[in-house]
Amino acid sequence: MKDIKAEFEIDLYNINVNESPPLEIRYPGGEYITLNCFLAIICIEGEADIFINYKKYHMSKSSFVILERNIPFFFSTFSNDLNIDVIRIGGNVDAIAHDESLRVQMGINAREKPLYSISEYKLDFFHRIHSYMKYLMDCPPDTFSSLIIKNYMNILMLEAYKIMQEDKKPGTSKRENTLAFNFLHCLEENFRKERKVRFYADKLNVSTKHLTCSIMEVTGKHPSTWIENYSVMEIKKLLSMSSLSIKEISYELNFSSSSHLSHFFKQQTGMTPVEYRKKYSF
Repeated sequence: MKDIKAEFEIDLYNINVNESPPLEIRYPGGEYITLNCFLAIICIEGEADIFINYKKYHMSKSSFVILERNIPFFFSTFSNDLNIDVIRIGGNVDAIAHDESLRVQMGINAREKPLYSISEYKLDFFHRIHSYMKYLMDCPPDTFSSLIIKNYMNILMLEAYKIMQEDKKPGTSKRENTLAFNFLHCLEENFRKERKVRFYADKLNVSTKHLTCSIMEVTGKHPSTWIENYSVMEIKKLLSMSSLSIKEISYELNFSSSSHLSHFFKQQTGMTPVEYRKKYSF
């Protein structure tokens, strides 16, 4: 008998800021955090401003957010009555999904637009399923409860995908969306060593021009902007959460020298690595 919670690293929890500690999902000074997991956040009450991939979104009652792995985000403000249901999956989300291709497409949609509004009827539906799954996961695992949880996860994914599709604006082709998804996946695996658009175009077997046009069309950002953003995020993480020297970080991220990294970082953030570490290191 498999414990689905352990097998797929699933956690379900409810955060009510009146009853729980403050949200532990933002760095000091409003700095982004990235998590190596899939997150779904459903707003039951209250409201919050959340920055996702360097863009601000306003979350209120009857809205939900889908965050793919390693997406930079933080809650900048939230009301005193904020109440959210959260689903965290650290394992293989595709292995849970009934239709893997649907899951991939849902990931593309989430990167393009992570926040959606739903009806109060649908909100109640989501909340009830979340509460029941949480109850089952708090009980001793058995074959039936694991299957029930997995099937309810599939129902939530299908419902979320349906909402995304109904909301989706026409204009971008399936091919462009797939290329954008593959680019971001490739970027997550290679940005620590490769920062040239040409590298990613070659890896994806397309021209640099085609890749640039597709990424701009789907995400609204140039591929080089995505590469820079990922690099800056990693530098910030290493500066604030490790004892590596600037020279060692330069080596880790394939910069030619520590001065090259420092120039790049200051150009992107307005601060030197030393200034940033002094202000934000834990």
